Amino acid sequence: MNCDTNDSIEESCVHYAVKEKDSVDIRVPIHDNTRCAIFDLEASPPIYPYCENFEDQTNCCDDERLGGECEVNSIKTNISTSMICRGLPQLCDDNAENNCVNTSSECRVHKHRLCDGHEDCTDGSDETHESCSSMSSQRRCVRRFGLPGVKSRIPFAWVMDSEVDCLDELDEKEAGNWYDCSDESLNKYDSEEECDSADDGGKSVICDGKCDLDRCDDETPCNGFTYGLQCRDSLYQTTFLPPDMICDKHADCVNADEVICDVNDYPSLQSCPHYRTNEIVPIHDFTRCFHFEMGKTNKKLRYCANFMDQTNCTDLEKVGGECEVNGHQTNISIYMICKDNPQLCDNNEENDCRDTSTDCKVHKHRLCDGVADCPDASDETHEDCRSMTIKQECVRRFGKNESLALPHSWIMDNITDCKDGMDEVREKWKGCFDSSPGQLSDSSLICNDQCDTPQCEDESDCNCQFYGLRCQNYCNREIYLPPHMICDGTAQCANNEDESECDVKNVSSCVHYRVKEEQGLDKTVVIQDKTRCGIFNLDADPPFYPYCVDFSDQTNCLDSSRVGGYCEIDDVTSTVSNLMVCAGNGQLCDDNMENNCQNSSENCFIHKHRFCDGVADCADRSDETHKDCLSMTEDQKCVRKFGIQGMNTTLPHSWIGDEEHDCLDGMNEEDEIWSDCRESFSDATYNATLKCNNICDSKNCEDESYCNDIGYGMWCKNRCNMRVYLPVHKICDGSSECSDGADEANCEVTNTTQASCVHYQLRERNNETKIVPIDDRNARCAIFNLKAKSSVFPVCANFMDQTNCSDITRVGGNCQVQGFLTSISTTMICGGNQQLCDDNSENNCVNVTQNCRVHKHRLCDEVEDCEDGGDETHQDCKTTAANIVCVRRFGAPGKRSTIPSSWVRDDESDCVDNSDEIAEMSPLCGKDDQNDAITEASQQSSCREAFICPEDKTKQVNLDLFCDAKESCSGKENEVCQISREFLAKNTVVEETQDFVKNLCNDASNVTCQNRDFNYFNVSVFGVPNTILQLENNPIDCSNKFGEHYVYRSCMGLCENATCPLTKKVLAHDACPNQYSDRVFTIAENSKLTFVTKSGDRFHNDYFQCDNGRCLNYSQVCDLVNDCGDMSDELNCTNHFICEEDKCVEGDCEKGKKRKDKMRLISINQKCDNFYDCLDLSDECNTECTRNIIQNGSSLSPFCWIIGIFSVILNLATLVILPGALTKCRNENVFFSKILVMLISVGDFLMGIYLVMLSVYDNIVYKKTFCQNQGGWYTGSECKALGIISTVGSQLSLFSMTALSMFRLCKVLMNSLPLPISRRTIMKCMGCTLLVTVLSVAIAVIPLLPFQVLEDYFVQGIYYDPNYKVFVGLNSKQKHVSILKEFYADSKNLTTNTGWKEIGNLVDGMFSSDHGTIPRKNVHFYGNDGLCMFKYIVRSDDARGGRDESRLQLRADPVVWAILIINLVCFVLILISAIVITYKTRRSSSQAGQKKNKAARKRNRSLELRILAIVVTDFLCWVPFIIICFLHNKGHLDSTKWYQALALVVLPLNSLINPLIYDRTITQFCKKRVNTFTASLGSGNAKENGPASPKSGGPGIQMRAQSN
Repeated sequence: MNCDTNDSIEESCVHYAVKEKDSVDIRVPIHDNTRCAIFDLEASPPIYPYCENFEDQTNCCDDERLGGECEVNSIKTNISTSMICRGLPQLCDDNAENNCVNTSSECRVHKHRLCDGHEDCTDGSDETHESCSSMSSQRRCVRRFGLPGVKSRIPFAWVMDSEVDCLDELDEKEAGNWYDCSDESLNKYDSEEECDSADDGGKSVICDGKCDLDRCDDETPCNGFTYGLQCRDSLYQTTFLPPDMICDKHADCVNADEVICDVNDYPSLQSCPHYRTNEIVPIHDFTRCFHFEMGKTNKKLRYCANFMDQTNCTDLEKVGGECEVNGHQTNISIYMICKDNPQLCDNNEENDCRDTSTDCKVHKHRLCDGVADCPDASDETHEDCRSMTIKQECVRRFGKNESLALPHSWIMDNITDCKDGMDEVREKWKGCFDSSPGQLSDSSLICNDQCDTPQCEDESDCNCQFYGLRCQNYCNREIYLPPHMICDGTAQCANNEDESECDVKNVSSCVHYRVKEEQGLDKTVVIQDKTRCGIFNLDADPPFYPYCVDFSDQTNCLDSSRVGGYCEIDDVTSTVSNLMVCAGNGQLCDDNMENNCQNSSENCFIHKHRFCDGVADCADRSDETHKDCLSMTEDQKCVRKFGIQGMNTTLPHSWIGDEEHDCLDGMNEEDEIWSDCRESFSDATYNATLKCNNICDSKNCEDESYCNDIGYGMWCKNRCNMRVYLPVHKICDGSSECSDGADEANCEVTNTTQASCVHYQLRERNNETKIVPIDDRNARCAIFNLKAKSSVFPVCANFMDQTNCSDITRVGGNCQVQGFLTSISTTMICGGNQQLCDDNSENNCVNVTQNCRVHKHRLCDEVEDCEDGGDETHQDCKTTAANIVCVRRFGAPGKRSTIPSSWVRDDESDCVDNSDEIAEMSPLCGKDDQNDAITEASQQSSCREAFICPEDKTKQVNLDLFCDAKESCSGKENEVCQISREFLAKNTVVEETQDFVKNLCNDASNVTCQNRDFNYFNVSVFGVPNTILQLENNPIDCSNKFGEHYVYRSCMGLCENATCPLTKKVLAHDACPNQYSDRVFTIAENSKLTFVTKSGDRFHNDYFQCDNGRCLNYSQVCDLVNDCGDMSDELNCTNHFICEEDKCVEGDCEKGKKRKDKMRLISINQKCDNFYDCLDLSDECNTECTRNIIQNGSSLSPFCWIIGIFSVILNLATLVILPGALTKCRNENVFFSKILVMLISVGDFLMGIYLVMLSVYDNIVYKKTFCQNQGGWYTGSECKALGIISTVGSQLSLFSMTALSMFRLCKVLMNSLPLPISRRTIMKCMGCTLLVTVLSVAIAVIPLLPFQVLEDYFVQGIYYDPNYKVFVGLNSKQKHVSILKEFYADSKNLTTNTGWKEIGNLVDGMFSSDHGTIPRKNVHFYGNDGLCMFKYIVRSDDARGGRDESRLQLRADPVVWAILIINLVCFVLILISAIVITYKTRRSSSQAGQKKNKAARKRNRSLELRILAIVVTDFLCWVPFIIICFLHNKGHLDSTKWYQALALVVLPLNSLINPLIYDRTITQFCKKRVNTFTASLGSGNAKENGPASPKSGGPGIQMRAQSN
């Protein structure tokens, strides 16, 4: 930018900022981008304008910045808004920019912003200023400092006041009457139209419904009515008072406006609160319905605050409408209509208005009235005007006072629009609803011979033929009448067209269907062309009738597309409509041929003549694959009577000579054409959906003749020139059935024949041994069925034609046949035929259920071959070999899958590649690799022992089946699991009284019970009475209810938050296959065949059907046992909890990762009960309950961090500083004290380390996963190390404090002078240090030593591999004893004193020993809880606890008692030492005369306070803890809840305090640093006291001072 002034730049100024800051006048050019910028001189720092003289605030280019116009330096220009009313130096020559007014205490605006209709002040005071009381009427101008470009009226006070207010100076040029419009130039008006309206001298504005004068006196008198008051003011000048100035407590006239305001003087008049004063005043007629404007502050003009003055208008021109106001019918003024005023009518009808265009809004009742209220006439073109009544008219409530037609949309809309209410009287508008033409969004539905609209109008105009009738009804709406509504006796057309031409003459007639059906009258009507073959639907709701009762209107269709067929009707050939074909509407044809229809498939029912015509009428093409289509005529064709019109097609052979005329010309029944060929027709009787399913479903197995582009058997023409199918066994059988002999050609075995065999059929039937070639093209692996009534044989007697299949879908498996590896067909698998494979492996099959037999290799392949899925839940599927994935020999072709572990190396090849028998590919685990296959990728980790049945040691239970609530041993498995897993006892059967009443009543004495019928589905079964239940009426918690108790209660709605598990209403008669052989068939719901069984003297049908078809008694439902096998009897129950590892979520189930049948359930009450029941601990470790190392983490964890960190820092500082102080020691007293203080610091430092590490593991390492991993913590080395650290630290600190106290006590009692440091002193210190350390370490380590006698005493329990399921979580010795007693039948004399080694041996004896011992870990002494501290208190979740124990077995170990007593003795010694030292100190001071020595007294007092601090802190930390432990271990108090707070906060507190009270090293160090810092700030050097006099105390006192 060029900032230098030169001749080419016209405007310049002195730069404001440079002048202000540097006092230098620098002239700069005024650029456009510097003009009218915002500035603020009061800001901090200030934002300056550009020019010192503010000339940059002129000539603004931005309209938004324009503040006004004036002359600046005699040049007319605009100035910015920033200069207006700012009190800045004058810019305009006349200073007009500062001509401003204070309209209120909070608002100051320019004079020209007053009274402009735009509120600039938040309180609106600029529009209520006194200047606004007298304004010009018509004349307007643009004000100089007003809104840019906006014309507005001006106050009269501004006219001819020698001050120009208008830009055109009009206010100062003429002083004429501003009310008068005559002889004025156009520039005084907004538009030419406005001026035109003023040419009459203002007359056109009188009584125009708008206030043009200030008091609206141009609107009175009007229409012979006078509004307001004409009276004389105080100057006796005639004046006009509008209603709002009457009774306003301001006398504007003499004895007029305020003397008519007492309501008591006008008892007959209504009253209201006055708009201005809110006083109650009478409503006079001259105050009613006067003009008012809510939006104009100077023209409010209304009388009543509640608008009641706008009712009961006497001037009809002012009436806007009628409504109820406060429950009374009245009229209201036009000023209340569509003005968005507060509601006046009770239902706010006056504001029911429409925006007909962007510029016009009118009341709904002014629409469509023939008068254009809007300039653009949009009120007469509104959408409501499109459909109007033509006969019925009424006077609208808010419209013109004349009868008018109504829009149809107003009729019966629950809003009264007519004064007489006729628009809401339904009788007057019958036929005006639901008669609009049906609209279809999909054009493809038109003329599709189906009714897709309510009146079937979509089928009214098809193929140039019109059905029914269209006309105008009396509501002026075009309606469509279907045929059955014509001639029905009810005229619905305005011109009665629908009821004309109905008289019967010499034309076809019938009885009218609708009249007959609805009125019971036989009305004979003419069958008109427009009524023939119309669409009808008797199943619709309401029904859509045909025209004639006898359906004769459905004959002789004029529209060929409606023709469904031809037949004889009354011996006359006629067409019938397609609606009569296969509709079951009764016989129309003489031979009922229209109803000769069949189901080609489950979803398709069509006429016989639409089969096999080359056009697929069914979506599944079943009409073209029907059995009749297998054998068709070749050349003979005809037009079928009910086929596609005019289409010549061949015919199925089965139609020939069947005495049914299928052809229009009857050729199918002409004997001379078909006599010789009827016996040759194919007789296939299979459903097309069964084609190529590898099963013969037709007589000759034609359904399997051509599959996957491979043909079997052959097709040829027989002697009748008809195409027939020959199965493989009819080829080369010596009997030619083909006209060309093709079936017997090439049947000789030659030198080029690759394979041959003995013909099966010839050998079986004729005992003839004929060798025939095996044709690879059409003979190999053809389907056969030897058990069918008409057998279909294979080719070969030795089944060799069933090898080397060409079609992979026919391959059933692979094996060695006569020493060669080959494929064999599916027909040979499990068929019980002659052996084909050399090892007969094709018949290695399993009876999964009574109805399902599959090959072994089809088990466990994730494909359900049995209907109930039993092949996938077979016992072999429980465990699979993880590292073997192969294609099975007789499995799904090409499918790779795992195999059951029991198949591995069993001397039977199951994989095509034999990998299951190769040692390198299929390793085993266990002794000598002779036991189990590896079931997990982690190799040996998957090898697990099996549970040995106690009563039959030769029988074992796989761990996957163990503890599944199903007995796998002979009566002992469940008992062991009941104790080991602490399963809850369940009562699943409800006892029944002699009266057959099932008693479910609660045992509570205050419960009232009653008998109630149980029939959940309200289904009646013949011969079966309802079950009667005796139970209470109030719902209860059913979380502990199972079996019948749960089913009956939940289905009766008497369980809280539970749903009924029953889903099947009635069991089919063949349900529950292979169950209930004693079933008796009966009828349910009078229509369905079901079964019941008999129990005692009663029949019952209370069975639950599983998803897999199996049935159970109610006692087996919701009992926590997977009785169905697919879990469907349990999943809909709410009384169970599914362990997380067993949950079969969507996706996992489908992929086979988890199985529903493997889910293990526990009672919902076992969730979050502090005892572990799930192998993954998820019943106690979930979102509702969990545990951490520090249980109350949110409150205790911060303390643990703080105490730990500060203990580490303070004690580490002590350990760093004290060794330096030892070198300065001169006597043994101080040296010995310093050594013991260092030991105390070491112990406290270890405690700090313990707290910090515990917090790290809790908050960082484990976070929220501790609950799931707690077994590893309780048995791991980390917890063990923390236990040692905490125990060594606490005991080392306590023993050192005790030694220090005893040493000081001895020195005080000996009263001897301190000795110098010697070798003996050092030896004594080393001995004391060693003793204290050894004792502390011994206490910590002895419970962990690996000696049997110590383990028996200190081991808390055993943590086992969860896969073994007997022991879950941390298992105490008591639990072991209970389980072992049950297993060994109490033959081992086990007690809680039995050693862990013996218990371990006995546990191993419960399982096989093929893979070594059961993995286990000891819960060491410190693993009693997550804190890993010395076992002072037995936790409530200690391994010794159990669910069934009434309270904790609180057995305090002697070691625990001993340590508690030792610690208590230590504190007693510390206390005694403190008392004696204090006593001796005082006595020595008294004897030395120190009572008068203030310094001595101060030192002694300080010493006493420190001793007191030592005693109090030791007391608070140890004594309460020891006392609580005593009470807890004696069973007098359960302090479990306080344990963590005591262990983490109270007990370690000494570790934080000791460094500050046992030695002054830290405090003196800190004090020295504070003094140094204070001195550096100039506060002076701190004065130090001189050394104490040697005579100030006894030797004991000197020793104490020196020791510190």
